[in-house]
Amino acid sequence: MLLSIVIFSLVFLLSASMTYKLIHLFRATDLVDVPNERSSHKVLTPKGGGLSIVILTLIALVVLSLNHHENINFSISMMVGLIVIATTSFFDDIYNISILKRVVLYALAIFASIIILEPEQKIMIGNISVEFGSIAYVVYAIYIFWVLNLFNFMDGTDGYVAVQTLTTSIFSCLMLIGMVNVHESMLLLVIFSSTLGFLVWNWAPAKIFMGDVGSCSLGFIFALFSIFTESHGYLSISIWLILLSPFIGDATLTLFKRVISGETWYQAHNGHAYQKLYQLGMSHKKIALGLLAMNTFFVLPMAYYAQLNSEIEIYFLIACYTIIGLIWVLISRYHYKYKDVFNT
Repeated sequence: MLLSIVIFSLVFLLSASMTYKLIHLFRATDLVDVPNERSSHKVLTPKGGGLSIVILTLIALVVLSLNHHENINFSISMMVGLIVIATTSFFDDIYNISILKRVVLYALAIFASIIILEPEQKIMIGNISVEFGSIAYVVYAIYIFWVLNLFNFMDGTDGYVAVQTLTTSIFSCLMLIGMVNVHESMLLLVIFSSTLGFLVWNWAPAKIFMGDVGSCSLGFIFALFSIFTESHGYLSISIWLILLSPFIGDATLTLFKRVISGETWYQAHNGHAYQKLYQLGMSHKKIALGLLAMNTFFVLPMAYYAQLNSEIEIYFLIACYTIIGLIWVLISRYHYKYKDVFNT
């Protein structure tokens, strides 16, 4: 307990201090996000603040790999993938590199991480065993790539991705501690603490944005973590899918709608549910607090009760996404009906 408090306090203070320094550094070097017609902010704001989370997470991974050899493959696979993805994303924040280059580099990093991790070729959804066989690594790569990108898609209002990261990391941390998996749970505590330190400056009105370096890296971390805990029987991938349901549900349904509507699905847009809430007059703070409330009072309890009994796990998973889907539909319909009222 004392060690956890020390780690939390130290990482939180380091992250808050590093992020503060990054604000001034990025302002001085013009690494700022310029508002456009899709933006939910009106002023030039430094971006790339997620770099502090990435640096502290990498330090934690080095310490973990030196002191805990039982799951060394996990630490190395996370480090390799995170370094490539974070570097690529940070250069994208600076130079806006092409989609093709990003996809290639992300794919190389993801496949390298999966090969090093050597996960099981099957997953358990409740009591249902899903065998992937020879295409397992391809399935895992697609899953990681999607979660990585959807975290980037959802980073459009102040504090939104940070709030999702906080609730996901602290719940999974507590679950792994309860399973006496201390070392990996400490890594999640570092992610929680560093994100909270970053949020000091990212809470509305944000002084700095997370940037691709933060959002893409966090998506990769959670996706790889879920494959690792599933393969080792610590925490099933179903629980992670529930924890990430606000992001997966919104991003997937929005993409599906764009595809069937004939829109160019890969182009930047402002059609996500949380963006529609902003267009309907909700402030950044209310949107972030709404996500926090939904996670605290709905998503986390669903995940908790699902992990108590694998036989009913799948029913909680289905129920969770059904409700998330209904919320998405209600927001979309309300936006379609009243958007002109709020834009006048």
